[in-house]
Amino acid sequence: MGTGITRRDALKTIVAGAGALAAPAIVRGQASIKGTGEVRVASLGGSFEDAQNKGVFEPFEKESGIKVKIIAYTGPSQVVAQERTGNIEWDCILMSKAAMLSLNKQGYLEKIDYDRIDKKDLGGLPQGMAHPYGVPNILFSRGICYNTKAIPVADHPKTWAEVWDTKKFPGQRSLGAFSGSLTPDLEFALLADGVPIDKLYPLDIDRAFKSLDGIRPSVAKFWTTGAMSPQMLTDGQISCGSAYINRIGDLIASGAPVAYEWNQGEIQNNYWCILKGAKNYDNAMKLMAFATSPVAQAGFSTYTLMGPANSHAFELLSKDRAAMLPSAPENLKKQFIYDDEWWAANRDAVQKRWDQWAISK
Repeated sequence: MGTGITRRDALKTIVAGAGALAAPAIVRGQASIKGTGEVRVASLGGSFEDAQNKGVFEPFEKESGIKVKIIAYTGPSQVVAQERTGNIEWDCILMSKAAMLSLNKQGYLEKIDYDRIDKKDLGGLPQGMAHPYGVPNILFSRGICYNTKAIPVADHPKTWAEVWDTKKFPGQRSLGAFSGSLTPDLEFALLADGVPIDKLYPLDIDRAFKSLDGIRPSVAKFWTTGAMSPQMLTDGQISCGSAYINRIGDLIASGAPVAYEWNQGEIQNNYWCILKGAKNYDNAMKLMAFATSPVAQAGFSTYTLMGPANSHAFELLSKDRAAMLPSAPENLKKQFIYDDEWWAANRDAVQKRWDQWAISK
């Protein structure tokens, strides 16, 4: 399945698909997912894994009779090690598009058999987002987040230019750094400097670092894990900055004094992939077929603020819940799609530039 459309076209397709849904696709028409044995899944742990268990894995086990065995995942290097030794411990994994592109380039992924996934479910996926070696599963956002004790909800920063404005919004900041599969917030730096949201890519690296120079004295810390910025916001160490919005949503539910803004957010997506030489390919495809269904997609998004890739899932979600998700039409149109292909092509060069910048005065 090809990917021959622009990122802007993809975003328009997502919005249209989520806003004007076709007939419900709740009853699956593909081959039965019933089976025996197990499927070994690499998982990220924490609240993400909890949402997977409740919304996807447990219902899958009941319907299929296949046991889901969860194994901890810490990064693509684990896949490389398994493939090089021939000791394949996992069958499938949900990973970033960047990681998928890299591992596929190295020949470490099995091709997806799309004939095993309901055509109605495939029709609910954003056009051009499906990949021959990965099935799009969830959409999530990284964006403007703030401490509500330091900044009132009624008057919070709604653009990155305002986040950069430390006179209007005093306090320390936190922005993303290079770490593992994470990339620094160059896109947000460019938006803060006035680059139109639909003109971000290819990124102007020089301009981005110049913009970062301006905010750097107010950055308490460049975060290297998804948990760092939310914790700093909760503790009041920073007044605002970037963070994954689903993590902020979890904190809001626990009563933490934090909030987020969808405008100028960064949409990313994860893919289900099968490792080359997986011992349970058939069961892995059955799990992925189920995970692509509206029931599973809505189930997952019931437990975390990550949005379904299959637009038909919105038929099963309440309006209130849908409004909290990044892939809801009203939220999507305010955001931009992270360009994994650009980062895959330019990561090494930007990493070198970042390393030099990070140790400079």
